[in-house]
Amino acid sequence: MSPRSLLIILASVTLTALAQLALKLSSSRHAGEVASGGLLRSLLEQFMNPWTIAGLVGYGLSFVLWLLALRDVPLTIAYPFMGLTLVLVAIFGVALLGETLGAAKLFGMLLVCAGLVLLARG
Repeated sequence: MSPRSLLIILASVTLTALAQLALKLSSSRHAGEVASGGLLRSLLEQFMNPWTIAGLVGYGLSFVLWLLALRDVPLTIAYPFMGLTLVLVAIFGVALLGETLGAAKLFGMLLVCAGLVLLARG
C-alpha cells in the first residue's frame, strides 16, 4: 500500500470517528426532549443542530475519501482499517467527553492496532 493510500484511509477513518463524536455531542444536548415536544419535533430540532450537521458532513467527506482509497487498495487490506475507528472513538470519548476505559478495552484497542500493523505490512 502506498503512503498516499494509507493517508487517505487514515483520513477517512479519522473523519468517521470525528463524525461519531459530533453526533454524540448533538444527541447529548437533546437528551430527554422527546417527552416534552414529541419524537418528531425532537428529531427535527436535533437534525438542525450544528453538531448533527457537522457529523453528517464528516461522514460525507469520509465517504468520498473511502471511495478514493478503494480505487487503489484491495478491500481485504483497506476494510480492516475501519477497526481503527473503534480505537479513535474511544480515545475521543475519553479525551473530550470524560468517558472511561478499563483494562480490557485498552487491551482490545492494542490488539486492533497490532492487527492493523500486520495487515499494512502484508
